[in-house]
Amino acid sequence: MNHLINLFKSRASNHNNEVVEKLDFKKRIANSDVKLIDVSTPLEFNRGHIKGASNSDIFNKNKFLKDLKFLDKKNPFCVYCQSGKRSRMASKILADLGF
Repeated sequence: MNHLINLFKSRASNHNNEVVEKLDFKKRIANSDVKLIDVSTPLEFNRGHIKGASNSDIFNKNKFLKDLKFLDKKNPFCVYCQSGKRSRMASKILADLGF
């Protein structure tokens, strides 16, 4: 997790998507109830991930879209990956779906 992390916050009709740097990300998730979603492959996830994160592989589109059905748009969540490329892909999909 070296580059960009996409932080999603939803509040009623005020949806926003914010890209944050690593240090800011760490501050935001510390002592927080933000749901963490690692969009890496299961193999990469099993090699290491942030404690408490769930895995939703962006390259497995069907499972990724199915996993989104369980997200509450009213609660904040973060998507992340190792380099930032996949989290940006996930962010676009999420934004297109109204997150």
